[in-house]
Amino acid sequence: MTSNLPKIAVIHGEGSASPLTIKAATLGLCQPVFLYAADCPQKDKAQLELLKNHAGVHNLASLSDHEAVALLRQEQVAGIVTFSEYELPTVTRYAAELGLTAHSGETLLYLTDKYAQRERLGDCGVHTVRHAIVDRSHPERTATSVGFPSVLKPRVGAGSRWTVKVNTLDELRQALSASPADGEYVLEEYLAGDPAMQGQFYGDYVSVESVHRHGVSQQVCITAKLPLTAHFAETGMFVPHPFSPELAERISALESQAIQAMGIADGVTHTEIKLTADGPKIIEVNGRLGGYVPEIVKRAMGVDLVRVALQAALGQEVKFAARRNDSVVYQVFVPAPVSEPAWLAGMNGTEEAVGLDGVLHIEMTKDKGQLIDYRLGTQSNLGIVYGEAPDWESFAGRIQEIRATLVPKLTVPGGNEVYAR
Repeated sequence: MTSNLPKIAVIHGEGSASPLTIKAATLGLCQPVFLYAADCPQKDKAQLELLKNHAGVHNLASLSDHEAVALLRQEQVAGIVTFSEYELPTVTRYAAELGLTAHSGETLLYLTDKYAQRERLGDCGVHTVRHAIVDRSHPERTATSVGFPSVLKPRVGAGSRWTVKVNTLDELRQALSASPADGEYVLEEYLAGDPAMQGQFYGDYVSVESVHRHGVSQQVCITAKLPLTAHFAETGMFVPHPFSPELAERISALESQAIQAMGIADGVTHTEIKLTADGPKIIEVNGRLGGYVPEIVKRAMGVDLVRVALQAALGQEVKFAARRNDSVVYQVFVPAPVSEPAWLAGMNGTEEAVGLDGVLHIEMTKDKGQLIDYRLGTQSNLGIVYGEAPDWESFAGRIQEIRATLVPKLTVPGGNEVYAR
């Protein structure tokens, strides 16, 4: 039976929503046409294989831009979307050819180029952070202009890959030597967290999830975070946040300023904000959904952010009714050990952890035998514990129990197996 629902092109790569999650979000709304990119994870490719009888599925790597646009024109797609940072440029290119809604070329530059974004935030008076493009041949010049401590990060990228704090020129040189040489890097002033938050179970940063249509923005929520690792990998998140109404208002106001500075008119955003002693400061604005965020927002608030993103891409009016939840809904990540790269040999304590009060499910995000490298940021985490706690005090205690119970077993170079406590 032919459906009268509009079609939407999904440019799929490594990102914040799986093919099955996207397909579920399209029910009664639209028909997806998947074009998967070369970086599409194997697990996602397996899901796309399952969906071939229920959706259009095409290998983007086998198509030129001209052929891909012709295919989408033939499919008569009414919208185009991606949940991958690396496919945002593809969406903007194809949307321009097809006359569809997407970030403009200028906005795309601000969203995907960390140096351009810092320049724009400063030019628009949002706030200024010392920053510079790294001169690999003369890093001392970059260090002189930015100072220490600072953060070295790829100019283009996501998930804190190859992102590291450096305190001296020698550390900067070592970090550059260890990082892939095929891309540019940015050195930014380090934003220190508010000392008043040290020792708390929660981190000194948040993200704000928003949807935009014709220049009108709706903030869905402030997502609270657990403390980052030393290499800026996320270790978990939860909703609702524990901050005062006054601080929440300042966070929301700053996010609105940043969205306006980026020139974002349509789509969804995930804006990360540091909570400093001088108030909230922008870490970065992302022009797509944040990793792992859709699941927790749907479970905590009843808002399907993937469906919201599809509606925005189709140019439809976006309406959502967030439900109030007095309990704490969480994801606790099992981060990669900060040591030399190793191979996952197993995870001790999974049966005990799933039996903890409030724990709903444990998902292993890495397979046995897979190489684990903490330098790859949040995507290097080994697993996710999904759960719910009646209040923040209970949640704080549960975090400690989870960390004490789940113990990764690694095979290190040389073949020995060790437990990473």
